Amino acid sequence: MNQDTLKFATNMDNHVTLLFDTPQTGTNSYGEWFRYGCEHDGEEKSFFATGFLRSKLEGYGKGAKLNIRKEEVSGGKVGWNVIPAEGTAIKTTKDVPAMRQQRQVTQDDRTLDIHKQVCLKLAIESMGIVESLDIAEVTRRMKALQLILDGEVDTPEGKNQANGDDELPF
Repeated sequence: MNQDTLKFATNMDNHVTLLFDTPQTGTNSYGEWFRYGCEHDGEEKSFFATGFLRSKLEGYGKGAKLNIRKEEVSGGKVGWNVIPAEGTAIKTTKDVPAMRQQRQVTQDDRTLDIHKQVCLKLAIESMGIVESLDIAEVTRRMKALQLILDGEVDTPEGKNQANGDDELPF
């Protein structure tokens, strides 16, 4: 690639078409660099992406038509906004390992949080109508339900795991 380098002006639209599926990469005294080939205003050019911009471009490949905006945020810092043109699809998460990993972690965290909420609700309901709640008893019941549902429960000492039917709380 021996093209002119595209410099992004702040708060301006930069409509580009990517020429390759992945950027050229390397390392220099400033750290890791990512060089993308693109077509801009009918000319072949290249641009260097920061790690943050690269993470936003990772879902797109050769032929993707994008509007890349370098936008000023508070304190003179800049952020990147990548807007796909109509008809440009992001690669599936199975094609992009970082996206797949992030989605899985987020889903697991949400699932565990929902499980905790459900266990708390069931623990309180299982006590029936009482004058005042015994927090220790609610906690014991909630953790017992959580142990059944997830096979483990968070405790101040760490995670406890169910080893078999002998240790089930009921």
